[in-house]
Amino acid sequence: MKVIATKLGHYGNKLVEVGEVFELKNVSGKVINPMTGRLIESIITAESQFSDKWMKKLDEYEVVSEELNSVPKKKGRPFSKKVEGDSLEVI
Repeated sequence: MKVIATKLGHYGNKLVEVGEVFELKNVSGKVINPMTGRLIESIITAESQFSDKWMKKLDEYEVVSEELNSVPKKKGRPFSKKVEGDSLEVI
């Protein structure tokens, strides 16, 4: 399942940045059965790994816009304007 990160998150052992496109894959492993206390083989599906809190599903052929894939700009006053009380003007 192809997804895009809408917020900062973790997948596997990796930190996923906002706008990063990645793929959720089925993972097999062993878990403890709470009824018997024994290890059993289990498959964690891509659908069960999906989190709508910080992921958005993408269609197989969906193109991600540059706006979503870019780093957000920092907010603040522009450097080219001189503000009263400033001793330096950066151009």
